[in-house]
Amino acid sequence: MRNLKTLILTLCALLCLANGAAAQEPAAFFETLYDVPVMPGLEELPQGALAFDKPSGRIAQAQAAGRGVSRHEIQAFYREALPQLGWLERPDGSYRREGEVLQLEIREEQGYEIVHFTLSPLR
Repeated sequence: MRNLKTLILTLCALLCLANGAAAQEPAAFFETLYDVPVMPGLEELPQGALAFDKPSGRIAQAQAAGRGVSRHEIQAFYREALPQLGWLERPDGSYRREGEVLQLEIREEQGYEIVHFTLSPLR
């Protein structure tokens, strides 16, 4: 009888853990900027992707769009998320990490917020 109770409690615990893990969506990252997260509420636009390596460093671009998210929310998300990934915000609003600069440009187009990311070597 004791083994049955242990088995039932173990199964319940496993089910609770599985449900909790499924409820949390894993962070998505850009395909070309594999270390930059895609903000929840934005969707990556594959046609805006570009990446290549040069002797002076990598150059990459990515775009994302979302409806129902504001410019302020986008800026706040990346202002919080990027430093956790080693990016330091610069006075001009760009981010610097290990010899690279990441710039974000946000514009509104037909009810969507479009975010354009550009990664280039630090000059």
